[in-house]
Amino acid sequence: MFFFFSKALLFLINPIIWIISLIGYAMWVKSVKKRRILLGIALIMLLIFSNIYITNKVLINFEYPSKRISQISQTYDVGIILTGSINRIYEPLMLYKKGLIKKLFIVGETGQVQYQRTLIDLGVRPTDILIENQSKNTYESAQQCQTILNQLNKNSASPIKILLTTSALHMRRARLCFQKADLQFDVFSTDRLGQVQLSLSYIDLGASARSIFYWQLMIKECIGIIVYKIKGVI
Repeated sequence: MFFFFSKALLFLINPIIWIISLIGYAMWVKSVKKRRILLGIALIMLLIFSNIYITNKVLINFEYPSKRISQISQTYDVGIILTGSINRIYEPLMLYKKGLIKKLFIVGETGQVQYQRTLIDLGVRPTDILIENQSKNTYESAQQCQTILNQLNKNSASPIKILLTTSALHMRRARLCFQKADLQFDVFSTDRLGQVQLSLSYIDLGASARSIFYWQLMIKECIGIIVYKIKGVI
């Protein structure tokens, strides 16, 4: 049931579905004036949601600010990698290679085997990989991490230093969930979609399916935060 609901939600939050629905409704109404207004709104929505330049500007402000690897100065005992996109592993991996993260902690039930295999293939020692594969969403990930990390703290002579890593788009929700779990950590955003150096050109002014997909991701994150706040889990 939850799987069906989640897939239906992903379908409904797609801006192109809103535009098509608006056009369909415009074709159905009898008033010519109202039809023109609705079609005009649909056209404006299409121009905004499909424009990569506008979308990029919104993305830059929506994504959680990130540091550069060169700005990380301290060493962390554990680097949490929330599953969801395989691209999330590469910057934590670089920090591990530089000796700034001692152990990489893969968290979430999605793609565990792929994440672990990729890290090992790229030179991470199997003993330096921790795994949590029961959590199905960000809130559950935080709760599961709390149990495991608290146990690690008990076995450590001093409080362990934790670095939470996930995509910049997902970091706001993840940070709130892990704070709710009463964990002390720093954050490092990865896999940024916004391009700071994107120039305004005739190419950027054209329609882009990628732009619409990015809007869908941002809307999904906004809904996720709202739902979590309503449920009281953040």
